[in-house]
Amino acid sequence: MVEQWILPHLSKGKRGFKTRWDLTKVIKLILKRMKTGCRWRELSVKEYFGDDGPGWQTVYYYFHKWSNDGSFKAAWVHLLSLNKGHIDFQVPN
Repeated sequence: MVEQWILPHLSKGKRGFKTRWDLTKVIKLILKRMKTGCRWRELSVKEYFGDDGPGWQTVYYYFHKWSNDGSFKAAWVHLLSLNKGHIDFQVPN
């Protein structure tokens, strides 16, 4: 799901450097943070990556990078457009 719908819309490095980290897991951690509202340093990075994984700063770095260049918003808009028939936009009274 993440590889198909979100990753193609996120910016990659311009100089050809490849990340050491699985960006699918990074995105899942960002979405978990957005869903729960926890602090960045409270993210359970070890749960996703194990003991050899990145720190919470790396997850925040990618979120900040993708937010500033607009690619995170582009991925979000793309997801909404794909699923607009399944989303109820009515406001409850």
